[in-house]
Amino acid sequence: MKKLLLLICFDCISTVLLAQVNTDSLYNLWQDTGRSDTIRLQALHDFARRFLSTNPDSSYQLGLKELAFAQKIQNLKWQGKALNLIGVAWRYQGEYAKALQNFEQSIVLLEQSGDRSTLSTVYGNMGDIYRIQSNLSKAIDCINKSLTLAEATGDRKKVADAYTSIATIYYDTPDNFDKMRAYLLKAQAIYEAIGSQEGLALVFGNLSSIYLEQGDNDNALLFNKKCMAIQEKLGDLFGIGTSLQNRAIINGNLGRYQEALADFDREISIFKEIGDQEGLADGYDSKGELLIQLKRYPEAIRSCDAALKIAMVIGSPNMREADACHCLYVSHLKLGNAQKALHYLEQHMIVKDSLQIYETAQKLKRMELERQTVADSLIRVKEKFQTEMVHQQTLRKKDRTLGILLAAGLGGALVAWAFGMRMLYFRRRSQRMQVRSEALEKQQLINEIDLLKTP
Repeated sequence: MKKLLLLICFDCISTVLLAQVNTDSLYNLWQDTGRSDTIRLQALHDFARRFLSTNPDSSYQLGLKELAFAQKIQNLKWQGKALNLIGVAWRYQGEYAKALQNFEQSIVLLEQSGDRSTLSTVYGNMGDIYRIQSNLSKAIDCINKSLTLAEATGDRKKVADAYTSIATIYYDTPDNFDKMRAYLLKAQAIYEAIGSQEGLALVFGNLSSIYLEQGDNDNALLFNKKCMAIQEKLGDLFGIGTSLQNRAIINGNLGRYQEALADFDREISIFKEIGDQEGLADGYDSKGELLIQLKRYPEAIRSCDAALKIAMVIGSPNMREADACHCLYVSHLKLGNAQKALHYLEQHMIVKDSLQIYETAQKLKRMELERQTVADSLIRVKEKFQTEMVHQQTLRKKDRTLGILLAAGLGGALVAWAFGMRMLYFRRRSQRMQVRSEALEKQQLINEIDLLKTP
């Protein structure tokens, strides 16, 4: 049977808020025009979050009101937060294209306003939708951006949420349960440190799925109970519906078929109530697989047909569509409807091939991007080397010029010194000759006087 893993914890959903804050007080605070615009917007935002997992359409309408007010006062940050809220509301109703559109608009405004905290949340929300649509390359890219921003802002809750999201991606790829468990344990340590009950519910639910996949039904059931105990306390309908999916599979593995079918029916009822299309597709498909196991093929066909219709709305191709086609193929084959069985088998193969082609294309794009990145890096290194060479040549040229000037200056100084010394020599020689001449003249005068004195 199909196994469903808990999703990341949307940061804008605060289930603890349900018990801590009176919703009437929030709405009254929003209507109090004497309050600052920021306080009013925060109150409306928290009030809208109150209904995301129970009545997403109400959250959507309140989000529109929040967006209109933020636009009126020209507050980019709150416009971005409102668009994120609207996107999450669409996500809970299975309108993934509309959700992504609002998230993308939100990113533009949040980047302009510099709100990196909410930006981290938006990237995490986008990553979850891409994971649902089996677009793992985009999912990884978004979650890595979310994690980087969370680490930069020091938001431990968002860091733990990113670890949980990475774990969900590892669950969708084969033979990665050890890596998945490692990320979940890192997230658990943070959730316990900050006292996040909803975060711990995510970890316990995901650990239950790991044990379920590995055939350890006892541990799967143990962690499922821990998870559901928190979700029931918080009133988290979305989480309860997902945990019911896993518990139904565990009960089926243990041969408790009626309990399993009852869990599937309750799960489907919850996801219908909150409008979650992904949950509905998983519930119908898993119930159909159990009905096949019980040889109740007509019921299995009805259930898997409902799953297929929803899966195609989510965005073809995806794994839910492939699973539903396989369920219908087996059911019709068991009933002897060879033509219909062949039709769904062919459709199943087409979807699987499309997913493989798409994944191959994504890998090629990543390889090309990596190649281009390396090429660009080499070009930058070459340009840097050439610039450095030109710089060194310029320095050497300057050094040579300076050397010549220094040599010329030194030579000129030596010449001047030699000329000065020669001038000094000739001056002293001239002075000596003058003294000698004067002495001779004086002696001659004395001699002449002596001659005159002679009788």
